[in-house]
Amino acid sequence: MHENEKKKAKLTNVLSYEPYLLDCEFLIDEDVKMVLENFNIAEHYLYEARVCFKDQALKYWMFHIPHFEYDVIDFKRSVFYSGPRTRKEYAQVNDLNEYQSVRNQKQGSLMPVRLALNEKFDKTLDLFSLRIGGVFVSERLRDELLKCVFTGVDFTPAFADLPDVITLIQE
Repeated sequence: MHENEKKKAKLTNVLSYEPYLLDCEFLIDEDVKMVLENFNIAEHYLYEARVCFKDQALKYWMFHIPHFEYDVIDFKRSVFYSGPRTRKEYAQVNDLNEYQSVRNQKQGSLMPVRLALNEKFDKTLDLFSLRIGGVFVSERLRDELLKCVFTGVDFTPAFADLPDVITLIQE
């Protein structure tokens, strides 16, 4: 890190970093870890890590949360799109094979607008990661994290840069 970057760095409760390890996109401090322990988190692993900041080695935890496989996604009830915002092409598919085929035709650019989860998905989870869509948190967990005023975490609707907001359906 260059000297100018060191001066700009701020210590936060949640840290992201690049390039990140597969399924380990962020580090959390002890305070965040204690809050998460009170919620139903999908299978995850914590690895102790040290963050050097202003000549101190601070204890953090690398948060590893593997993605759920595609088998929890109800493709028939989900809607995807490709293309730029101004010329979106919507697609509905029946299964994973069709999803992968359409995605390959679109050069890997097939994003969810509505993502339905099937009966294999545990609806009681407060934090989980999907192969399509990324990391999701429940409103209950989001509200608790916001109440604690943790720094370094920002909650936006999934794919907030798009006019359509992804909708998770858990029926």
